[in-house]
Amino acid sequence: AGFALYLPELFIAEFRVTGAGLAYNTGRILNVPLTVFFGDLTKAKGLPVALSLAALLYVIPIIAIQFAPETKGKELGTA
Repeated sequence: AGFALYLPELFIAEFRVTGAGLAYNTGRILNVPLTVFFGDLTKAKGLPVALSLAALLYVIPIIAIQFAPETKGKELGTA
């Protein structure tokens, strides 16, 4: 969810809305197969295992955002 707030700033003004939509809707699209996967995982391995693995998915963006460029105080991209 945080990527929809941050990633559009990296796009030039003409593509910023597209960037926001891409960031927002990619998460929604990826949620469909992951919901099915975690439902099957819960049946096979139990709820604690499925919840632990789902929680680990939040670690990826937390690490990735550390390598993203800082945009505070900078002029946003223009064409």
